[in-house]
Amino acid sequence: DWLSSSTESVTMETAFYNGQVSLFIYVKIVFQINRKGSSISQELSVKVLPTEVYGSAMAWMGDVILWLLIVWLGIGEVVAWFRMLRSRDFSEANFYRLLNPAVVVFGMGFVCFSLYLSMSLLQLTKDFASIPSAPTGPFPSPEWLPRHQKLDEDYALLSKLTEMMRYAELFAFWYTLMLLLKFFQAFNRIPRLAVITETLHRAATDLVYFGLPFGTVFFSFTIGAY
Repeated sequence: DWLSSSTESVTMETAFYNGQVSLFIYVKIVFQINRKGSSISQELSVKVLPTEVYGSAMAWMGDVILWLLIVWLGIGEVVAWFRMLRSRDFSEANFYRLLNPAVVVFGMGFVCFSLYLSMSLLQLTKDFASIPSAPTGPFPSPEWLPRHQKLDEDYALLSKLTEMMRYAELFAFWYTLMLLLKFFQAFNRIPRLAVITETLHRAATDLVYFGLPFGTVFFSFTIGAY
């Protein structure tokens, strides 16, 4: 027996592989028992992973362009900082100058993660294809051991990749906001668009004071709805 009166939660996890549509599916169900034992709540999580991150040349093209732009930005930042250090003129060391190294570092990390994910999924696909078939003998028996060991290894890798994908999605959201700030840097070079950044700069104090009561009310309604 693996359930008792002191059990607080039960977690069930399983994985599926569909070779026809080239997808891995990771399903996790958590049953939570309240302290009184009068009710059980459940939480279902389904994660889908493609077997190939770069399924076409266009997918490769996007990351290649991103990598080249990051390298270009990195070289420009190194040259700019070298000039400032040599002339000891740090008048250009503004917020955007500090933002650029962060864009370069996080961008390189994001591309490296995409490559790692691609190679891991390809390896996982090959491992699934090489899983030993089910023995004809009785269960349990030593004949089943190689199959179960291979399934455990593949399942652990799939669980790890799905967890990493969840953090990668959150990282991609914040990285997109960083790139959005780069657009405001470009706006400063165009007089008509610079009106936007100048307006936000002058209204920054008022926006902060507006955001405090708005955020309080907004999160109160959010927590209440949740």
